[in-house]
Amino acid sequence: MKVKATVLVDNYAFGINGVLAQHGWAVFLETDQGNYLLDTGAGKIILNNAHVLGVDLTSIRGIILSHHHHDHTGGILEVLEYLKRPVDVYAHTELFKDSYSTRTDQLSHSGVPFKREVLESKGARFDLSKEFRSIVPGLFMTGQVPRLTAYEKGGPHQVIRGSAGAGAGSASR
Repeated sequence: MKVKATVLVDNYAFGINGVLAQHGWAVFLETDQGNYLLDTGAGKIILNNAHVLGVDLTSIRGIILSHHHHDHTGGILEVLEYLKRPVDVYAHTELFKDSYSTRTDQLSHSGVPFKREVLESKGARFDLSKEFRSIVPGLFMTGQVPRLTAYEKGGPHQVIRGSAGAGAGSASR
């Protein structure tokens, strides 16, 4: 399959007047099987950058979320509100896990910044799976990738709120 990828959100933006930088990631994928959005950045700039780069977000068939962190999911609400129509959202079954960072004295939420119900009310049709799968012919999601080394276990500042409060779960990304 032929794919053209246009980066819409990244930490750096050079050489194109009007394109804004932001901690996060979003890529517009143009494929023979339709257009998809891979991640949505942290929010507030994805629509601007799509406009400046001449990307038609209304053409997307689906949104693919690589993982739950806010810098990859924070723009989803504004994209859904912009589309004003239902759209499939492909992600892991633990997309809405209650995760936090403890890098400061306070817990800082690091997951999807919106409730599932809010996103569904704006048109998100969640298709969640831990398994390898084909979205369309030639476009795949790996599913859950086993973490086999200490490096992959996540940092000491990443926690999931469990039944006993923050930190009850294992560190996870």
